[in-house]
Amino acid sequence: MIVMSRVWSAELGQFITVQNEMNVKMKSAVSTYNDLLSVSKAVGDVRITMDTKQLYVCDGNTWLSQGHINLDDIMLDISVQEIS
Repeated sequence: MIVMSRVWSAELGQFITVQNEMNVKMKSAVSTYNDLLSVSKAVGDVRITMDTKQLYVCDGNTWLSQGHINLDDIMLDISVQEIS
């Protein structure tokens, strides 16, 4: 998975977006971002916060938001796979 993060570039004097390829492992969803901060984490862990429907990936230290995820589409895909 390509993981996006923002880092400060002193040379440019601004934040830049950095892409890193990372092996990821889906973990159970959490209710809120605050709950996310209290769970154990390892490099490549992926969790969804149910209140904001944000996908987060752990870089080992920090949970990096990868943006909003449409859970309705995912549930539909799972339902179709179970039927077929």
